[in-house]
Amino acid sequence: MLINYLRDNFGSLKGSLRYFFYRLAWFAGKFSTDRPTIDRSIKRLVFICHGNICRSAFAEYFAKSQGIESISLGLSAGEGDPAFSRAITAAREFRIDLTPHRATRFDPSLLIPGDLVLAMEPAQLESIKDSSAKEIKFGLLGLYCEFPTPYLHDPYSCEQAYFHICFQRIVDAVHAIAERRKANVTPQTNLG
Repeated sequence: MLINYLRDNFGSLKGSLRYFFYRLAWFAGKFSTDRPTIDRSIKRLVFICHGNICRSAFAEYFAKSQGIESISLGLSAGEGDPAFSRAITAAREFRIDLTPHRATRFDPSLLIPGDLVLAMEPAQLESIKDSSAKEIKFGLLGLYCEFPTPYLHDPYSCEQAYFHICFQRIVDAVHAIAERRKANVTPQTNLG
């Protein structure tokens, strides 16, 4: 019973341990600089995950459905890989079609001034944080959720129920970013 709850809500036992570990670290102030202020300097959202076939792909397509300029990249992406079939299924629950998506491997040259680069996990953020100019901001997507979490477990090898939970957290975070952007920016901007 407990194992099923952890699997459905956090992806796996390991996912739940990481979720709570990083959440405690958040409460202790560890990730205080990893939720940049949403302001006029942000022109585009760049979502980062491992393979760019589940989390970051969904985040990109959901953000675009909200009128937000965005791209997604994977640190270990197979260039041109399609979205994972179970991610496509879960995305449909949110009225998002991931079938056109093709994975793109992270390359710092793809980042431009005005980007807010949002990773799904602290280790991902640390591996890319020093890879660009000062005009680019870096953060953890989950820290924009109503209940901030620095860690969004990869649903790739998880049950379908967790895909929905993970994608709902992404939706919540993107909505929060969009609302903060509206409060700080006039309508003619890209994220408006």
